Amino acid sequence: MASPRSSSSVVLSCLLVSLGACSRGAPAGDAKDVPSPASSRPTDPAVAPIEMEPSTLASDETVMFLPTYAVQRDGAWQIPIEAWVFEPEDDAPGRRVLMKMLGEGLELAPGSADADVVADNLRAFVVDNERGERVAVRRGAHGVQVGPTAPNGRARAMLAIPVGDAAAEGEGTPPWVELSVVMPQGDGRSLSAWSQLVADEGVSVISDIDDTIKITEVLDKTKLLENTFLRPPKAVPGMADAYRRWAEQGVAFHYVSASPLPLLGALIGFADGAGFPRGSLSLRPFRWTDGTAIDLLAPSEAYKREVIARLFESFERRRFVLVGDTGEHDPEIYADIARAHPEQVATVYLRDPTPGGTAGLSERLDAVFEGVPRSRWHVISDGAGLPPLL
Repeated sequence: MASPRSSSSVVLSCLLVSLGACSRGAPAGDAKDVPSPASSRPTDPAVAPIEMEPSTLASDETVMFLPTYAVQRDGAWQIPIEAWVFEPEDDAPGRRVLMKMLGEGLELAPGSADADVVADNLRAFVVDNERGERVAVRRGAHGVQVGPTAPNGRARAMLAIPVGDAAAEGEGTPPWVELSVVMPQGDGRSLSAWSQLVADEGVSVISDIDDTIKITEVLDKTKLLENTFLRPPKAVPGMADAYRRWAEQGVAFHYVSASPLPLLGALIGFADGAGFPRGSLSLRPFRWTDGTAIDLLAPSEAYKREVIARLFESFERRRFVLVGDTGEHDPEIYADIARAHPEQVATVYLRDPTPGGTAGLSERLDAVFEGVPRSRWHVISDGAGLPPLL
């Protein structure tokens, strides 16, 4: 199959501009279908459920949640809930336009098996975001109303659960807690959100996704499109094994990606399928009509810096391992963080995604990491370069 690399940026721009006029919105998953949120287990019968108004979700609407991390403040776990409410629109005009343009950019024959794969993977980009909806979320005797949702279908709320409360007992180390959605009467679906309770002391890994743990080939825009919408996702060899070894030591994971929100389901599915440990997940906001779609063509550096800064503000005594790649701005971001937080940044690992090594990389990194001890940053090619113990 021919790959018109020289026109790939034009294809991307055209996709974004054209859908701004024919799609009402877009957030979440990307894989075969718009993914269904995880099912929840019944609330502990020993705890009387809180009385609260149910969610306002219609039967043709659903909600997905970003996995979050909770911090301990004022004697309680402060659990952020980030919801996205949408209605799948399989026959939306925007989806047909996007499918046609992306197919042409990748030189796919209409009606071919590859074209069908692309069409399936584009569904999440043309869902109908639902504004004004409220999502009732509870755990044990504690609950909160999330919403009303904004025009992009997003809403955020904080649920406080006292330290030592039975509702703060989760699974794993650090523990994960599941929060159930209170559905409208007659709606038998079981939907839930997850958050990890992360103490202020311990070790966290902040990890990029594309070209760090997932082979995306971001610097080649045509291959980026192919690896995102056409080819099955591939994990960087050895990275899942290394991360699982770290997770067994009680390390928390925070995945920070510049990917757009419509890839939420696809990225969670990839991580689960490849065996990566669960972690909080941050993705770039996305909506065709508010300018965030155009931002996808802009550098991701500012977005990543903001997300990582919040992590360091949340955990002043926690130590961090930073894992990224050398393809874009991870070296510059991580070097600045290591200089600003020398006591908290334990080490930095950067994957070189270029087979055989990137020309001039050593000189670039020596300049970027000026002032950071050489023993604190390392270049790897895959998971074999990560130590078995932290």
